[in-house]
Amino acid sequence: MPGYMPWPGLFTETDFSTVTRCPTTRVSAIRRSVAARPGFHILTGYGTDLAGEGLQIYFELGYRQSIPFRLAALTPQGLGPLLFLRPHVGQRRWRALLREAHARGAAARQSVPPIYVYWEELLPRPLAQVREELGIVPFEEDTSDWLAKSWLGRRAATGFGAYAREAKKAQLARRIVDAGVDFRKLMRATPECAASLRRLVADGADDVAIRAAAAPSPMTLITPQEKDAFFATWKPLPKRRSGARLPR
Repeated sequence: MPGYMPWPGLFTETDFSTVTRCPTTRVSAIRRSVAARPGFHILTGYGTDLAGEGLQIYFELGYRQSIPFRLAALTPQGLGPLLFLRPHVGQRRWRALLREAHARGAAARQSVPPIYVYWEELLPRPLAQVREELGIVPFEEDTSDWLAKSWLGRRAATGFGAYAREAKKAQLARRIVDAGVDFRKLMRATPECAASLRRLVADGADDVAIRAAAAPSPMTLITPQEKDAFFATWKPLPKRRSGARLPR
C-alpha cells in the first residue's frame, strides 16, 4: 500500500521542510500528531477493530506519553479498553495484552522517541526495516473476531460500515495517482475536487482526462496561505460560565 494512503494527513498542509520539521505553533504539532496516527496500526500490527484499537491506545500511551502502566490505566483513554471491553480471550489475558502493548510502546520510545522521527521519509522503505529501526515489535495475532459476540464489537470491526466506502475511495485515489497526478496535490485538494476526480475515474476516464481535471487552479486547491489565514483569524469559543448562555 502506498504510504500516502495510511498517512494522508502528512501531505495536506504544505512542503515538509516548512511545517513538519520546523513546527512553529502548537496547532501544527497537534495536527501533525493526529495525521500520523492511522499509520501506527500498520507499524504496530494492531488491528483497527475495537480490540485492536484498545491495544493500540496502550501502545501509544507508552510510546507518546511515556507514563507508567498504572497511570496509563487511569487516563480517560486507558479506562475504556481496561474496564469496558470484554474480548473472548478472557479478562486475565486481555489485561496482560494491554500491559504488553504498553511495554512495547515504552521500549520503542527508548529506541527512537517519536519526536525525532521524520515519518514521511520512512514511507517508501520496507515495513520490516522501518519497524527494526524504530524498535517496534509487531503484534501478529488477529483481533478482528475477539468481540464477535458483541453487537458493538461486530459493528466497530467494520468501522460501522465505513471501511468498505474508504477502501473504494483508496482504490480510486490510487488510480488517480497512477494516472500521473502528484499524490500531494490530491491530498491537498478540496473535498469537492477530490470527489470529482474519483467520479471521473469511476466513469472510466483515461490518464489524459484525469490529469487535465486535476490541473491546479485557485478554486480547486487549498493553498498554504489560505490555511494560514484561516488559523490566524480563528478564535475559540469563550469559556462558558455556569448557567450562562453562549453568545449567538
